[in-house]
Amino acid sequence: GYYFLYTSKTLEMAIFSNKFLYVGGCFAPLFTVLLLCRLCNIKMPKPLIAFLSLYSSVVWLLVFTIGKSTIYYKHAELCFADGYAYLAKDYGPAHTLYPVMIVLYGLLMLYYMIYAIHKRSEVSIQVILTIGATGVAVISMYVLEKILHLNVALAPLGYLLGLGLITKYYARINMYDLSSNLAVTMEKMVDYAYLIFDNQYRYFH
Repeated sequence: GYYFLYTSKTLEMAIFSNKFLYVGGCFAPLFTVLLLCRLCNIKMPKPLIAFLSLYSSVVWLLVFTIGKSTIYYKHAELCFADGYAYLAKDYGPAHTLYPVMIVLYGLLMLYYMIYAIHKRSEVSIQVILTIGATGVAVISMYVLEKILHLNVALAPLGYLLGLGLITKYYARINMYDLSSNLAVTMEKMVDYAYLIFDNQYRYFH
């Protein structure tokens, strides 16, 4: 999304790219929180998951009004700097939902990090802090962009670093997840038949 935005030649292409990159902007924080809870064996309440999913979906759907309504962006203009394109935009009233959502996910990450450490999760504190801090760092980059009014986005760098770390830890934890490995083993064993004998060579049905 960011690549297509920076290489856009028309306003329509830039708006389309902006809509595309909002997929990550709306759902990456949700998946990060869910993954943090999954790795730490924390059960997030289903009503909370439903609320967060609905909230992210509503914000993402509002993004599709860009160029057609002033509810999310009042105005968007294609600009160029050093050969790269960017959107100069005036935010509409509905855009407030996005920074509120980002702050909400940041608070949830901090809460579940503290909860997991206090709970003495099976996952190491280093993993918890790394995943949580990665999510908070991406959110902080977004906030920094807005405060400094930067035309260059910092969030993609945070997304790439976060994705690499999360993938690494997720693979490592699944490798040592006994219940997961046992389930896979049991699933493979259904294709086999077994006869069990006692010391007297009597078999059990």
